[in-house]
Amino acid sequence: MNDFSIFKKFTHTDNSLFIEFSKKLNKKERDFFNIVDFKLPKLVITKDFLCKIFDLKNESNFEDLQNVLTRLSNKEIIITSKDLNFYYKIKPISSFFIFNETIGINFSPEIYCSCQTKNDLEILNLNKILKFKEKYSYRLFQHLKNIKNECLYIEIETLRSIFEIENSYDRFFDIEKNLLKPTLKDLETVANLNLTYDKVKNGTNKNSKILGLTFKKIDSNISSNKDNEPIYRSTKLFKNLFELHTEILDIFKKFKEEESYNYGYYFNSKLLIKIYNLKNNDTFLYEEKNMTIKIHYQKYDLSTIEIFLKK
Repeated sequence: MNDFSIFKKFTHTDNSLFIEFSKKLNKKERDFFNIVDFKLPKLVITKDFLCKIFDLKNESNFEDLQNVLTRLSNKEIIITSKDLNFYYKIKPISSFFIFNETIGINFSPEIYCSCQTKNDLEILNLNKILKFKEKYSYRLFQHLKNIKNECLYIEIETLRSIFEIENSYDRFFDIEKNLLKPTLKDLETVANLNLTYDKVKNGTNKNSKILGLTFKKIDSNISSNKDNEPIYRSTKLFKNLFELHTEILDIFKKFKEEESYNYGYYFNSKLLIKIYNLKNNDTFLYEEKNMTIKIHYQKYDLSTIEIFLKK
């Protein structure tokens, strides 16, 4: 019986754990782990199935299969804490065998146990770490999974370090499109961590330098609680952002029931800036004291506007 009680030390403490791979998983390896059921200690598959996942020819020889599984079994998860001089190493795959057309893969006890009911390994989130599809999701996840006070600021240099792009991607637009948004989608899908963010700049000009991002959790009660359905939902195709702006202004008139000066104020503030900076397939929340507006904008398809009343 394995004793993982050492991880209890990190459950109710500010001494954080950092998880890294000895060698990063490639895309095919991430695809493989994504379909694995870690609640079972062992996986038995056919040669054809393995060949399909790793893009091998069905007539691949024994050595090709062996090399793929050997590389995968040599990948290690390294768990450290500088605060407590802690170091722990795990091989997700403890052993494997190939026999004719059958392949058996045994997972390490840490991986198997971490996916069971509440236990000391729960803090590691290994079942999520191994199922992310994007290359660096596991890194950003570690920064954002325990956001305190519902928001967290990350400097742009730290974000570059997370994505290992210190000397590339000059434009933030490219970082956002190719790395940040796919990673946040991954966190939402795999880890049920739904986030939005605001850009922090060194000025008010549109082209001001971006210093960092403030990440904020989207209230799960708003996004998933069936008892808190939106009181208003509109689905339309907007030709441009001005039409979207006009639609939201009409919504304010209807639900705020305020004089023109008051609701006009909202459209000369942060909300207006956000509307006109929306990109295709963007989603953001605008929160007020008594209501929340959720907008999912699609440039070439139907966009959705939802209104939620806060309890």
